[in-house]
Amino acid sequence: MLAHGGARAPERNSKPFDLDDAAYKIEHFLKDFLSHYTQNLKGDRVSIQNHLDRVSFECRLVPDTCKGPYYNLIGYLYSLLGKSDKAEKCYNSALKLNPDDTVSLANKARNHIGGGDVEKAYPVLRKLKEISNKTTNTPGAHPLSLAQSSMAYAHEKLGLSCSALRLYEAALQTDPFNFTSYLGKAEVLLKLSQHVGRSHRVAMLERAIKSVRLFITEHNVMNLGDKARVSPLPRSDKGVNHIQAVVILMQLLNERSRVTRSSYTVEAYEYIGLLLSQFGEDPYILYTIGTEKRNMGELEESLLLLQKAVNCQELGIVYHSYAQTMLRLERDKHEERVRKSASQQKSREDIGEAEGETGESRKKKNASSKGEKSHAVAFEGDDELKRAYIEVVKLLKHALTLCRGHSVAISMELGGIYASLNRKGDAEAQYLKVSESSDQLSRAIAYRKLGLYLLKTHDMEKAEDIIEKAIALKDVDRNNEDSIKELQNAAELLGNYFASESNGKSKYWSDKAIELNPENLVDEIQAKTSKSSKEKKK
Repeated sequence: MLAHGGARAPERNSKPFDLDDAAYKIEHFLKDFLSHYTQNLKGDRVSIQNHLDRVSFECRLVPDTCKGPYYNLIGYLYSLLGKSDKAEKCYNSALKLNPDDTVSLANKARNHIGGGDVEKAYPVLRKLKEISNKTTNTPGAHPLSLAQSSMAYAHEKLGLSCSALRLYEAALQTDPFNFTSYLGKAEVLLKLSQHVGRSHRVAMLERAIKSVRLFITEHNVMNLGDKARVSPLPRSDKGVNHIQAVVILMQLLNERSRVTRSSYTVEAYEYIGLLLSQFGEDPYILYTIGTEKRNMGELEESLLLLQKAVNCQELGIVYHSYAQTMLRLERDKHEERVRKSASQQKSREDIGEAEGETGESRKKKNASSKGEKSHAVAFEGDDELKRAYIEVVKLLKHALTLCRGHSVAISMELGGIYASLNRKGDAEAQYLKVSESSDQLSRAIAYRKLGLYLLKTHDMEKAEDIIEKAIALKDVDRNNEDSIKELQNAAELLGNYFASESNGKSKYWSDKAIELNPENLVDEIQAKTSKSSKEKKK
């Protein structure tokens, strides 16, 4: 390593070391001091460009003093796309905010090496060496802690939430005064809470709320003076000093309310009003609040906000959210039509009874109106819902186009809608597309959903193979009780289906069901014992 290996940085007039040697030293330094940052996080050009779009979309509303990790990740993504000039500008922007940003320095050096400009890498290497040789650091500005925090941010934005959480916790262990890490940690915990069972979710959300409040308290003390606060609401005539903190805290409070099935808090509504009043024309805020309004069940308002966001900026994630709200709204309308139809049917029956209608004549009338009732209840007969689904498909396909054809979330959504429309080939294609994702959790969910759909369509042979793959990835989603239950039910169905065959498949799938839920084994033994004792008595 440069800091401890004894190698001297070359003087300007000395003979420069060769490209391979310089590259080795930079990578060796990163490996030992920066724990690999993002040089191992690669992807195809389309997915890289999509990440770039999203990070740039969020970056605009982050306070300038907090944009270092954003600039660094944007620069890194540009470098992966081969745009070294743009990457250089981003690294320089990050270094203006913090000249000792080791991650930006290392990426900048790598950018020079990659472009064949070794001479420009020399001063960067010297700077990295100086930083690594420091024996004392200012609380809140420890280079290693800031590097870990910057790495965590990049991992989180690239979908590696577990890795991001470990890095944020490492950053806080290195320097407990690195308060930006508290905010990042809260955002990661919010994402991870979606993939654990309800019993663990509340505890995780409470940890996240505590973490973001710690950030807000310190940030307000540093920037607004007076006394410590746990709320990001402005003092007197001062505005919000960190929009992202308000957004994350609002989302956490609402998610906790949903999980605990309690009313949404006044505090959360205050934050929503605050954001809309101060930044109501910004597409990111419109998208964020519109999405949150959908989660809160306020669909009409959600649709209006997301429509405004779509009009402001055409972006895949915005169109996706807009389509999701439209889908929810149309499903609610469908359920209302079903309830209305059932109520009318009940009223007709009550009137018939009051008029002395006989049971036989009522049966005949019900038979004649059967077609009308099924038209309201069954999906195939509800033309309004079917038209809405087709419209949502168009929106999602446009969103996918804006994402250059690559979006795990949109493909997953399309798979579900195609399944509802009985477009089996299209549904399979979308789920299988997700199954090629580098993210294990996405693959696990795609296999599970596709397997369950194939079971419903009685394609048992194909379902067997897909459910097998879903079970192989079960540990990725182990804490989600609902997904484990679905896999267990699928295994039981397959066991029952193959019961008439003598090839051992029935026992294999029955054993899989027990393996997924060992409590079933106890129930099975008790059932057999009870049956045996009854037979003995007879």
